[in-house]
Amino acid sequence: MATIPVTGTGYYPTDAEGAQKYFAIVHRNFNPFLIEQAFRKKPIFLSLVLRDLANPRGGGFNPIVQPIYFEDWGANVNKLSWTSGFEASPVKNPVEVAQWNMAGYVVAIDTLLTEWSMMQGAGSQFAVIDTIKARFTDFYMELIDTIDTRILSYATSSDEMNGLQDAIDDGTTVSTYGGLDRSTYTNWAAPKYDASGVTLDNAWQYIIYFLDKYRANVSGDVPNIVLTSYGVFHKIATSLTAMERIVTSTPDEVDLTRGIGVQVLNIGGLYIIPLQKITDDTAYFCNFKYWEMAVNPDMFFALTDTVSLIPVNVLGWRTAILFAGNFVCYRPKYNFKVVNMPSESF
Repeated sequence: MATIPVTGTGYYPTDAEGAQKYFAIVHRNFNPFLIEQAFRKKPIFLSLVLRDLANPRGGGFNPIVQPIYFEDWGANVNKLSWTSGFEASPVKNPVEVAQWNMAGYVVAIDTLLTEWSMMQGAGSQFAVIDTIKARFTDFYMELIDTIDTRILSYATSSDEMNGLQDAIDDGTTVSTYGGLDRSTYTNWAAPKYDASGVTLDNAWQYIIYFLDKYRANVSGDVPNIVLTSYGVFHKIATSLTAMERIVTSTPDEVDLTRGIGVQVLNIGGLYIIPLQKITDDTAYFCNFKYWEMAVNPDMFFALTDTVSLIPVNVLGWRTAILFAGNFVCYRPKYNFKVVNMPSESF
């Protein structure tokens, strides 16, 4: 009786060629149920930003420029008297120009001739998983994940994308935003509150308390969304009593055995959304009427032409996915953050 050859004997590609794993992919008797393909969901916050706030900007890599109106014109309203004298209004221009860079990101995808032969040509009918499609999907999602991380963080260099933490700052951490100094232009700073000195009965009351505090101190518009960690969100959600929770359903629809999952809360007109990439005890109160994802339309998750790798002595092809833009806020004053919020440790 013939014995089964041991893997690696005879003429078989070496590890250096990266082919031993591909051998399993096209093996006739490989059990496909042993394959577990991990995938990443499209980030919820980035999805909202790209759907509602993306705005193509012309000019290629020219800076994103926005005039900012910081104060009033200083009009002097006079009371008329019998002498008809009056005081003239000052001639001044309270407008400054903010400027952000167009930040670019690229991820290159290389594929080999042997892969295309296995996936699209000889042996494709035996493939358990299409590595080329999987690689394109994974690299694309990696770029999306990078953009999502950047818009929730702050720029670490001048050519980095700005994010949520750049805009919503009182000047302590990010003293200059859009090229304008926050100590000079105080309206260019977002208020910061500390919840550690506040004692309230329930975590959800902190949302109302700080929103009212903001309204009492800042005239104008107010935030409409709160972004926070799952620890803060859980604390808020579980602090709601039976009186605060309202289930909108008719009596015959009520099923006491059904499961209830809370993903988003609405308290005082504010939608509270938990995000995995926010890991501290900070709640960001955002007014997205004054935010924009300014993008380069030529490099908005664009796929380049596929070129040959033969000039670098590789039998394969290279394709790149491009993104260029920046996530900016034109009125940081109408946003604020609360640090040291009540939080659950997971």
